[in-house]
Amino acid sequence: MIFVAHGVVDAANESGYVARYLPDRDQFRSFLQARAEPFVTLEAAALGYGDALTVDDATVAAAHMAMSARELGHAITLFVNPGQVDSGNTYWFHQLTLLVDGLGSRIAFDDEEFDCTRIAEKVRLRRALKRHLLPIQGESERLTALSGLSMTLQARPAKLPGHLRTLTVPELRALSSAGVRLANHGWQHPHYDHLSSEERLAEIRKGRDWLDDFRPGSGQGVFACPFGDHVPDRELAEFAGLWLSADNRAPPGFRDGTYNRQEIRI
Repeated sequence: MIFVAHGVVDAANESGYVARYLPDRDQFRSFLQARAEPFVTLEAAALGYGDALTVDDATVAAAHMAMSARELGHAITLFVNPGQVDSGNTYWFHQLTLLVDGLGSRIAFDDEEFDCTRIAEKVRLRRALKRHLLPIQGESERLTALSGLSMTLQARPAKLPGHLRTLTVPELRALSSAGVRLANHGWQHPHYDHLSSEERLAEIRKGRDWLDDFRPGSGQGVFACPFGDHVPDRELAEFAGLWLSADNRAPPGFRDGTYNRQEIRI
């Protein structure tokens, strides 16, 4: 079994919707300590020799999860988007969450009403806004649209919590030195269903090449698709090698295989 998570948070220090779907760091460490067998590498898990643990996105939350795993003797793979690291920008979907967290009244969007005093309504609004943003091509264009939405909805400025900060190159080096495997999540974090085959390939290649410059060989052989729900073109899977997805639609026969991941439950 291959599991996926997106990091941990110190619940005593972080609050709001932005921490809603991240497990508490102490609870995660207790979960690791309670496992009868340590998590193994992706390759070992693919051969049936145990479970593997992966964490997505180059954030402080992901780094905290990865380091907790290494400190307790577990293998872990961190899938990073080098474009985020190079720019230092916050991931756009985290900025979207901050926007929603900054709303506290009734909102109208796309012919629907949302009562943003309730968490369930914020969740519903975030999904609607995300659907609006996903088809936009280009990171800068998406961020521009997000800024426009913030003005339209009159969202209050929300402070970026520490766990959502994008990692720096020195921080990635420290993780790699600690035994965290760094792997390719694509250059940035678009939804691949909204890209052409050529654009998908460019995203994968650019991420791979950056990682290979960072640590030779780290960009090769394994790729996790952003948002986890895209079935790759055959030629992209041939290029990417071990392809990690989150759905059950992937056809067999790709070189090295296509493997589904399940969200970890703690």
